[in-house]
Amino acid sequence: MTSEDRFDVLIAGGGPAGLLIGLGLERMGIHRLVKSEIPMYGRACTLYSRSLEYLDQFELLDDMTQEGFIGRGSVNFDKNGVRNVDRGWHKIFHHSKDSYFSWLLNLRLKYSEDIIRDHFIRQGGTYRDGLELTSFDHDGETTTEYRQAHIKDMRTNQSHIYESTLSYLAMNSRFLVGADGARSTTRRLAKISTQSYGSPTPIKWVRMDGVVKTDMPDHSLGFASLESPTHGNVLWVALDHGRSRIGFALNPELQKKYGDSMTEEQVMAEARVAMKPFKVEFSRLDWHTVYGIRQELTDQYIKNRVVLAGDACHIHSSGLAQGMNTGIHDSLNLCWKLAGYLKGYLKAEVLQTYETERRAAANTLINIDRIVSELITGRVPPELVVNGGAADPNALLTRYFEESIQFNIGLGVDYAANILNMYPTAGTVQAGHRLPDVLLHRPGHSVPTRLYEMLRSRAEFSVLVFTGRPWVTKMKPTDNLDCVHHAFGDAGSKLVNSTLIPLKQITIVAGSGSSVFDLLGRPAYGQACYDQSEAAYSRYGISAEDGAIVVGRPDSLVGFACRFSEAEKVLQYFKALEPQTRIV
Repeated sequence: MTSEDRFDVLIAGGGPAGLLIGLGLERMGIHRLVKSEIPMYGRACTLYSRSLEYLDQFELLDDMTQEGFIGRGSVNFDKNGVRNVDRGWHKIFHHSKDSYFSWLLNLRLKYSEDIIRDHFIRQGGTYRDGLELTSFDHDGETTTEYRQAHIKDMRTNQSHIYESTLSYLAMNSRFLVGADGARSTTRRLAKISTQSYGSPTPIKWVRMDGVVKTDMPDHSLGFASLESPTHGNVLWVALDHGRSRIGFALNPELQKKYGDSMTEEQVMAEARVAMKPFKVEFSRLDWHTVYGIRQELTDQYIKNRVVLAGDACHIHSSGLAQGMNTGIHDSLNLCWKLAGYLKGYLKAEVLQTYETERRAAANTLINIDRIVSELITGRVPPELVVNGGAADPNALLTRYFEESIQFNIGLGVDYAANILNMYPTAGTVQAGHRLPDVLLHRPGHSVPTRLYEMLRSRAEFSVLVFTGRPWVTKMKPTDNLDCVHHAFGDAGSKLVNSTLIPLKQITIVAGSGSSVFDLLGRPAYGQACYDQSEAAYSRYGISAEDGAIVVGRPDSLVGFACRFSEAEKVLQYFKALEPQTRIV
């Protein structure tokens, strides 16, 4: 056994979820191996605003936009080819305006994986493909320091052993992360069960990518939908590299005709029917699939030192394009918690919030997907039938989609109160909700900078000191900036030195000036910037007459907020996240 065969974290699965977890851990100084079975490219392609924000945090987005198609609109047609603006997916873009990424990125999974893998390797990560996880030692089955995971090289049939340390509770414990898809080997070997939602459904869908010509108006906006009388709510997506995607449902008659598979000629023929009254012609067909729909959720995300992520945890349709988006949320939620636990500055309870937060989100998604997949197919679920009468599935789809749209695009994914999400006592931001991204000016700069650009980090929490208008907040008899100085020390040194947790401090001054030091009468807390229009204060619900402090999580969610007079609570917040004893 050599040291090269030992890793802090072994990640099974070389798709986006596994690669993002690996990249995140690598950026945070954790040594891990990502292993993948022989490539079998999935088909996810559309990324929503919140996912784009996360990818930008990992400095991946610029490379991905160079390859992908930027979708800025959508059009919907009824069965006669008449445009119907009351329905369709175009309202996504209105609800995305709270983000500076108010568009969608269409990039097929192969290209996303290539980009993430390249960044991962350039960061120093170890990636090996063509490998299959065959077994691993469960906790309690060995007394050695390292747990063994047995890996089979599927191309040479040779076996390898990779090791990770044993004790779940010890600081230096190691983990096996299963991001190996819906048929997860890791999940099976760990004996983690899943539960199905609803009764088995006969729904089958077709997806196909290729070079396609059509006379459908505005097909180059990015997205289109067509209310077919025979093939459900038909999907059109403009993809990368001059490709397009068509998706439709197989009704019972077509399922009986084709069974579980279709030839290239058959899917192209059915696509021509599905797209009527518009014409489509195929210059090239790259890929197609026929697949069934089911919804499942694992009972556990964490079992001892085995952690699941992505499709290994949750199974649902592609109707809302949630597969890769949800996997990104899983990955970003997990990697900083796992890194903090392995490095000894976050307690086990913090890591456990990965399961409670992400499983609750997946449960919400699956309940939405169960309804939406029926409606896309052209069927009305019994619970949506009013007074036993018939209903239009396309109208119901629009209504149901609008009700859940903020969650679907990720900007409305939020988490309940826990050790990380403490009830705020200042501002209008809510703990466990997205930290608003706002425009700020660095001293002397005429071009504004997004807050999220300043928060690009390696698992750092953020402490945002909204000083208000210093000439006002300094002079208040109580609840003033002196309270912050007393709690944080000069330039925040007392706060930084009082906790093991990595912090990034940002001072946000209302208005503008020539010297932050002169305005505050002391050094800024971390990096200083101006909110010239006070729009950021308005967005956070903080009065420029009073100021406040906001704590952000590493995944750009609100952790806590308080008044100046409560500044001591910021350190208390971080102390509650630390283990009582740290083993080096």
